[in-house]
Amino acid sequence: MFAIPNDLTCIEQGVLSRQSKYKRGGSIYPVYLCVKSFIMSAMSYELLLRSVYNCSKGGVKGADAGIYHAMEIADRFRTDINWNKTKEVKEQNYINAFAEVKMYVRNALRNGLEKIKHRATEQDVDTIAEMQYTLNQFYFYHRSELDTIIATANTIFLKNGLKEI
Repeated sequence: MFAIPNDLTCIEQGVLSRQSKYKRGGSIYPVYLCVKSFIMSAMSYELLLRSVYNCSKGGVKGADAGIYHAMEIADRFRTDINWNKTKEVKEQNYINAFAEVKMYVRNALRNGLEKIKHRATEQDVDTIAEMQYTLNQFYFYHRSELDTIIATANTIFLKNGLKEI
């Protein structure tokens, strides 16, 4: 096992800002890491669902970071030339995984809005309504926008009294 240096940093949307090489057993391996973005997006997704439904991990169907991780993996496989599937199959796998995450986020926004509508500001309610409209678009499959929606929804819900579980 080799150590990962602390000076690797990530920038938004999982793009690596530095490549490192590690020496192990006489060989040098290039290592690409962006763990922070990978983990934070999935954890933000889980936090959203768990705070809206006031449950523990897996307490409500969809309240598990593993569902988001499955979408991230499908996204990575879309461009992987070593994965022996056609481009259409890879794209369909991503769309299916994204649609599942999108559905859970859309439902969480609807249920969360019901819980905070009497104490939220008009601006917060309008922002959630805009996010719901975006998620209801048939051809919406942009992970970066979905991550922004999740982060914004978490901020609004926590600000208006939904608790972090």
